[in-house]
Amino acid sequence: MLPYFPAPYPDELLYSLLARYHRHTCSISPKRTLEDLFGSRNVRATMDLPGHLGALSRHLPPDQDLTPERLAIEFTLFPYYTTFQPPAVVTDVLATLINGAADGIHLRLGMATSTVPTPAALRYCPACYTVALGRWGERYWRRTHQLPGVLVCPDHGVPLVDSGVIPGLGHQHEFIAADDRTYEPDTPPPQWANDERCRNILLQVAARSAVLLTVPPQGVDPADMTASNRHALVDRHLASTNGRVDQRQLHDAFNTAFAPVRAVLQELSETTWLPSIVRKHRHAFHPLHHILFGLFLDRYAPLPNTTRSAPPRRVANREFACQLRDLVSHGNGLRATARALGVDTNTVRRHTAKLDLAAPWRPLVRPQLPAKEDPGPAIQERWMKLQCREPQLGRKALADRLPAEYTWLYRHDRAWLATHSPVPAARLPPAGRVDWKTADHDLAIALSDTARTIIPLVPPVRVTLAELERRLGRPGWIGKRRIKLPETLTVLSLVAESVESFQLRRIAWAREILEQSDGPAPTWKIRRLAGLPDRASDRVELALTAIDSQNGRTAPCR
Repeated sequence: MLPYFPAPYPDELLYSLLARYHRHTCSISPKRTLEDLFGSRNVRATMDLPGHLGALSRHLPPDQDLTPERLAIEFTLFPYYTTFQPPAVVTDVLATLINGAADGIHLRLGMATSTVPTPAALRYCPACYTVALGRWGERYWRRTHQLPGVLVCPDHGVPLVDSGVIPGLGHQHEFIAADDRTYEPDTPPPQWANDERCRNILLQVAARSAVLLTVPPQGVDPADMTASNRHALVDRHLASTNGRVDQRQLHDAFNTAFAPVRAVLQELSETTWLPSIVRKHRHAFHPLHHILFGLFLDRYAPLPNTTRSAPPRRVANREFACQLRDLVSHGNGLRATARALGVDTNTVRRHTAKLDLAAPWRPLVRPQLPAKEDPGPAIQERWMKLQCREPQLGRKALADRLPAEYTWLYRHDRAWLATHSPVPAARLPPAGRVDWKTADHDLAIALSDTARTIIPLVPPVRVTLAELERRLGRPGWIGKRRIKLPETLTVLSLVAESVESFQLRRIAWAREILEQSDGPAPTWKIRRLAGLPDRASDRVELALTAIDSQNGRTAPCR
């Protein structure tokens, strides 16, 4: 447990807090800092969603009460990324941040394929830098300044500045503190800084983004978000009363509302996400998309002098029912009642029947459509027939043969499908772990014994790694596991033959064969039978010369 850890500053990023610890303790290396904080040197210095928070919390002083949950909620971007996620995802992501590495966390959140760019460099507000230096005597990195789409400081309205610190670029295990080296006092402001309308919109985006960091996420139901968005569009006359969205008018109104900032904020230059966010949520949207859509709903007002007639008002309320009763009781006609209420005549008919009013007009009669036949029994029959005809097929094979039937059963009658499908084949238990020390010792003995069986072979066979592996029935096996077999490699270095040693052994064998039949043999015959090249190594050529001397011959000049 650490004897010291710096007290956090308002809205401070956990990356900044750990960087200040490294600087305050004058640590000798970033790796040593990681070992002190996490008990491991392999933790990556992640800016937005760092992992191993449980290990970090266990090393911190207990009097600061920095629990893993508090570290995630108050010092990382976890609340921002999970505000609009389902409760199950919020719980799963929090557990991942606490219990281990956060690899793949953006994929779990659905952010891996998002077009919203994550800031590469850490950003800061010059005004916040000045305040922090005067109040605490040092600068630090703020969470709000690192949020995607936040280009101005929500507190000062000042454009943010990119520092030279890019986490992960050559510093994946190092926390870099905010200091004079990361501060650029003479950075010129961007061109949009003088546009009051642009700065006002960017300030609202920054303020709404910052709010997401202050509330612990509870998770939301995607169906509730879809319904809320639809109702908001209906109230603004951008959708009909049954929820059908006028996409053209929505895009026109959205582009008009954000016209001053479209060239500055990348997510407003291409709004392919806008139609999807007002439909059924089949995938996750980036928090910036929700922020922009919510800001649009607050800023939008119907355009003046529009030629489009206003859609009918929502009719399922008490005021409408009272007005309808009064008009019917005074004997007004159908069209006069519809004009007075500002609705269609069929709407008047429908609600008159719903309220059981004695009206002088004919009620709305809807044609009775024939009831659709339930396709379930026929689909179940085809599923069972294929199983009876080919009982060897498993569930996946059946689904491949009857994809439409499988999809229908999976969606509408999953319990029946589970009951009337083949039982999955039992999986073999995983193989036990290899005791490499024992395996290495046994293999070294087997290698030595096999080498001794190769040496006496006639004609001679060279003792090589490949030959030994073939005779042991493990071709290529040793070569791929060299690092785990030190004893085997030692034996291999002793028994394996070089080309020169093998050629000398071939010479002795060839000489013996020739002398048994014809007496002393000339070296040219020995060279041919031994399969030697025209010019071998000096040691091999010397051995052949010695044979000529023993036979009383003179070696030919070369």
